[in-house]
Formats: sequence, C-alpha cells, structure tokens
Amino acid sequence: IAENKQGKQAIFHIDNPSQPISQWWDDITIFGLVAGESDYYIAKNQNNQYAIFHKDNPNEPITQWWRSISSEGIIEGKSKYYIAVNQKGEQAIFHIDNPHQPASQWWKNIDEYNGLIKNQSKYYIAEDRDDLKAIFHINNPDEPISQWWVHIYSDGLVNNQSEYYIA
Repeated sequence: IAENKQGKQAIFHIDNPSQPISQWWDDITIFGLVAGESDYYIAKNQNNQYAIFHKDNPNEPITQWWRSISSEGIIEGKSKYYIAVNQKGEQAIFHIDNPHQPASQWWKNIDEYNGLIKNQSKYYIAEDRDDLKAIFHINNPDEPISQWWVHIYSDGLVNNQSEYYIA
C-alpha cells in the first residue's frame, strides 16, 4: 500500500510498481490481499464508509458501503462470511454471494472471532440491546438455539469442539 501527496492510498503489485491494482482510497486495510490472506481487501471512501473489493475488480465493490466491516472471515480467507456495521452501529453477518441481504438479524454485537465467521461451525453468538447473548444457527437467524445469557463461551458448540456449550 502506498500513499500519494493527497493522502490517498492504493495497492501495488511487485510486477508493476508504477500502476496500482486498486483505486486510490482514503484508507485501505493491510488485512486480506496485502497480508497474503485472501484476494479481498477493504477500502474506505471519502464518506468514511467501507466496502470489500476483489483484486481482479477494483472498480466495483463486492459489498455495500458500510460504517465498518470486520477484517475477520472472508478478508482473512477463513470463510465466505463477513460482519458489517450499519449507521446505527448494529452488526449483521453477510455471505459474500448475497451482499444485499443479511444472513443474520441486526444485533448490538456479533462474535467475530469464533464460529461461523472463522468457518469453525454453522453457529454464531449474538448480543442484544440488553447485553444478553445467545447462540444462533446460520439456517435460522430468527430463533436462537440457546436461551439468552449474560455470557456464553465459544468453546464447545460454537467452535465445533463438541455439542455442548457453557453459559
């Protein structure tokens, strides 16, 4: 990633150091493509919004523009999922093949370090506005498979270690 005199950043490849492979953006994350983790990268536009791009199509984002996007999941090459944050600060899980329809409900927080996002299982932990957490299966984003608890550990069910979990 190089930065020009205007403070814009672009990604370059060693085979063509004078021609960027990306557009010039206000910010580009070092995760994903630059870190050698995947063919994807996150760029920030002039409106302080973020989108995911594929290295072979730098002119068209593969996601919508969001307040924030987690570098976990597809960016790090772990799964086809990513977490986006809307203007209200709520989080939802999206699949790379369906960037206009969330695969989960919008939540206060979604655990980005375990489960579905890391391709460990089909489960994820979501937190509601009351700071309670529950486990969801990707095929049923409307009904938790657990009760709502103050804390749920990702060990066991969510990390695909067993069929048990601790709350």
